Amino acid sequence: MKKNIFLLILLFASVSLQAQYPLLSKDAEISLLTVSPSEDEVYTVYGHTALRVRDTSKKLDTVFNYGIFDFSKPNFIYRFAKGETDYRLAAQYTRDFLIEYEMRGSEVTEQILDIDSAGKARIWEALMINNRPENRVYRYNFFFDNCATRPAAIIENQTNGKIDYDAPFKQQTFRDLINYCTRNKPWLTFGCDLALGSPTDRIATPHEMMFLPPYLKE
Repeated sequence: MKKNIFLLILLFASVSLQAQYPLLSKDAEISLLTVSPSEDEVYTVYGHTALRVRDTSKKLDTVFNYGIFDFSKPNFIYRFAKGETDYRLAAQYTRDFLIEYEMRGSEVTEQILDIDSAGKARIWEALMINNRPENRVYRYNFFFDNCATRPAAIIENQTNGKIDYDAPFKQQTFRDLINYCTRNKPWLTFGCDLALGSPTDRIATPHEMMFLPPYLKE
């Protein structure tokens, strides 16, 4: 019931924002928000990522959250691990986003993107296109299409030139990466190993490792 009410509030927030759609001023900021992992639920052990758009002159402060889902769906955990779950984008007031994670006890880190006004405008437009009702829902994939990869792709696609990531990560397999996240939940580790199977034994490239929010933050 609580999640259904929360989803309803997010729906109204998204519809309201879609109706306004202001142009950004030269002082607007776009930032990457990273939520630290927590042991509360199976889906919180990996952390979370969102994009924040703030423009004080337009009284705009919105978080674009690609991590909304319905936990009550049958066999959610299995479908979550297999990449057979539908996720959706929601545009939230930043204060509501932060309060949710403050209540959970998670740390939220903000990294303001150093990009020009034209790049910010393109990212803003892309986010608003994603936020249209017909575009909000997407088929989640554990490694390649999730709450961290979507913001990263938006940034990469809407900035001029190539982003040079400083990512000196230790070489690891996909299995190593997710097993570290679930190290305190042995039954979840077993379930992910079972559901995801041998493809997780491939070495992840540094860019692919950014499917996990802490790696994207780094």
